[in-house]
Amino acid sequence: MYITLSALSYDDEREKNKIINRHYGDIYNKVKSRNLLLSLNKGYEYFLYGESELSVNNITLITNDKFTWNLCRLLMAHGGMLGEVLFIAFISQGIIVYPHKGAGFGVISMNSELRPATEFLSSVALDERFSIYMPM
Repeated sequence: MYITLSALSYDDEREKNKIINRHYGDIYNKVKSRNLLLSLNKGYEYFLYGESELSVNNITLITNDKFTWNLCRLLMAHGGMLGEVLFIAFISQGIIVYPHKGAGFGVISMNSELRPATEFLSSVALDERFSIYMPM
């Protein structure tokens, strides 16, 4: 079981790369239609610039949704994604995972046992879904 907490927004005009748009366009549109990405609003913009705290209406919470991994891929590769607040908590394993812009994951261990964190990172390194397509 995992819980995904997302506070991400989108701006369709920010990704100018036609290859990225073509490669990730379907996923980007599905994520938006499922409200896993929220349209940029003034409150979220103020949060991005450090002028206010994150409002609860800019947070999405979902459980066991496999589309979370597409959201991670988008955050890593698509310039239309705004913010970096995306956490996936694996409660029984005691880890919280978060993707970075660019590529890769960070892992927070909620206890002193590091094996689940290293196992997660090893599994992602071998997972072809996270071979991020980034044209030069």
